[in-house]
Formats: sequence, structure tokens, C-alpha cells
Amino acid sequence: MIARHDGVSPGMTLPLKLFAAVAAVQIAAVATGLTALQWVTTPLLAPLLIWHLQVTRRRGEGRPDAVVHGLGFATAGDIALLIPNRAGLLAGMVFLLGTLICFTLAFLNRAKPLPSPSAMFALLAVSANALFGDRWGAFRVPLLVYSLALSAMAAAAAGVSPLVAAGGVLFVVADLLTGLGYAGLHLPAVAAAAHAAALALIATGWARPQNAGGSERSGVEQPVRRARAWADHDAGGRVADDRAVHLSR
Repeated sequence: MIARHDGVSPGMTLPLKLFAAVAAVQIAAVATGLTALQWVTTPLLAPLLIWHLQVTRRRGEGRPDAVVHGLGFATAGDIALLIPNRAGLLAGMVFLLGTLICFTLAFLNRAKPLPSPSAMFALLAVSANALFGDRWGAFRVPLLVYSLALSAMAAAAAGVSPLVAAGGVLFVVADLLTGLGYAGLHLPAVAAAAHAAALALIATGWARPQNAGGSERSGVEQPVRRARAWADHDAGGRVADDRAVHLSR
């Protein structure tokens, strides 16, 4: 567990534990078709992650960042998608598009996107629209715009940290499964699980401490930095000793 100097550890906080419990119930409700229980649990998911980000923030960090705003859009989008009609679908897409834009801006502010993931996700978006666009009917153009924004977010996430990158990939998987549902392949529980996991990975990865360059410190990088610091300290000590000896002469 990584400790923060001016806040709560970004590990299993109370809101994160509550999120895991609520997500499990929500996925079960989707799998069993319990609509009323979905209406109770789904609106709680993203707000619990906002709470997690708030309790793990450093003191004096200022206003909430774009990831928090993105989770706010995700709350509205998840609620809208519970409405079983075209208006609900379009509203959900608009709100989740806001989520993607906020996430992308936040990720780009922290790290540069990697070329390979960018090309891969762009190719996936174009391929999905080429294969299933005819089945989406009137939603083809909105879904094309949404899928391109989704690809941009996932590509930007790949440069932030392993957790955030995994969240970006699962976000793509979740939305791809949702899109396939409108094309006739229905896997709602799997899509719900992927969506919840994506948001959780992005939020927990975003809450971890960052180095000056912006990316999360890896397990290899930290020991190297410590070794360099000790070497510099030791070298400085030897220089100071040499100066003391010289002055005593």
C-alpha cells in the first residue's frame, strides 16, 4: 500500500469497499434482470469513486480535477442508459461523451499518449463501425463519433499508468459489448462488470502518487531512485570530509 504524506492512503478506502459491494449487487441485478435494483445501485457507482478520490487527495490540491468531473458525467450517463428508449440511449451517449472528454484532457495533462496504443484503438473503432455500422441504423453516426472519442481516451490512458491503462482498455470492452447488444449480441452482465471495473481502475490509478514527469512510479524505478539518492548523499559526505581535512591542515 502506498502512503500519502498529506492525506489518506489510496488503497482500500471506505468508499472503495462500498463501491465493490454495490458493483457486485448491480452486476447481479443486471444478470437477473432486476430493473428496480439496477435503479438503486447504478447511480451510486461513480459517486462512490468520486468520494474515494476526494478522501485520497492531498491537502491544498485545490479544486477537483477533470477525472472527478468525468465521473460526474458518468453518473448521469449511467442513469440515462437505464431508460429503455432511444432518448435514454442518446442522452447516455452524450453524458458519457462528456466523461471521455474529461478523462482524455486529464490524461493528456499528465502524460503523452503512446503511438502504438493510439493506432490500435483507432483501428478498433474504425473496424467496429465497418462491421456493425449497418446494424446500428440511425445511431451509426453518433456511435462513430463516440467510438473515436473512446479510442482517444483509451490511447491517452495508456501513457498514464498501468492501472489507468487497464481501465481505459476495459472501458473500450464495456462500450463495445454494449454496442454489440444493439447489434443483436446481448451480454449485459459482462458489459456492466467491465464498465464498473474500468471506472474503478481509472479512479484508483489516478489516486496514486505521481512523479515529477507525470507517470506512476514503477516498482523498478523507486529502488533506482533511492540508490541514486544514497550515492549522491554518500558522495556529498565524502566531499565534506575532504574539505574538513583540508581546512584542518
